[in-house]
Amino acid sequence: MRRTIEVMRVVAIVLDLVYWTLWFTQRDWNASEHRQAYYDFENAWGPVQTYLPSGVRV
Repeated sequence: MRRTIEVMRVVAIVLDLVYWTLWFTQRDWNASEHRQAYYDFENAWGPVQTYLPSGVRV
């Protein structure tokens, strides 16, 4: 069970990295709106999600 949870954490981190890479490189692919307020809101979440890798023990 512990191994399953560790794998799920790693998968979540990889998906998160893919999302943010696409957000900053191909924003039109995953943006649901195209207003500046929406971009500002989404840009604020990037630094918040940097805590995820700190919880993974590989």
